[in-house]
Amino acid sequence: MELIKIEVNKMEQEESFKAENFALFLKYLDIACRNIKDMYYHIPIASSTNTIYRERVYTYELYHQLRNILGLNFYYDINGELLKSRFTLMQTETTPDLLIHKSNERNNLVVIEVKSTEINKSSRYSEVRNDVNKINHFLNLDERDIYYRGILLIYGDEMLENRPLEIINGLQRQEILFLRHSKVKNGIKKLVWERKRNGTFKEK
Repeated sequence: MELIKIEVNKMEQEESFKAENFALFLKYLDIACRNIKDMYYHIPIASSTNTIYRERVYTYELYHQLRNILGLNFYYDINGELLKSRFTLMQTETTPDLLIHKSNERNNLVVIEVKSTEINKSSRYSEVRNDVNKINHFLNLDERDIYYRGILLIYGDEMLENRPLEIINGLQRQEILFLRHSKVKNGIKKLVWERKRNGTFKEK
């Protein structure tokens, strides 16, 4: 009985530790998004005044900004596009955009996928499902490898249209945060589903 109590206390302490670090990480993520310059948010096109979104460019800059902010003051490490099955006991071939975890330990905090508002295009609806399913994969791993939270971060100036929002709503779960970075120099806001007669997402 005493061993059970010790184990329960240990689990509660680990849960509390991850909750505190996740809250801290969200503050750092907000700062990192504010620091992303326009040239990484809107990619210039040669010989044109138009710009485009390139999710990989944005994500690499987000990674750079987070590395600068996290430094040595944050317990967890950050990696990009990491295939963990190549060098850990984790049996997964899934490669997320960003992972916040403790290297050399089975101690995992956040899995992140990044999308632009180009998911408004019908040709990209399936990518929303695929990315949320990828996050779910890391939230459903073996108990020792499971990630504490998942984030789908959506950036871009355009308003999100109904169809991608409907897809997101159908894939909601408590452990996944849907976040918006809607303008250069702005921070992040949560996409929160409001259950009115005609349910809709609000940025908060």
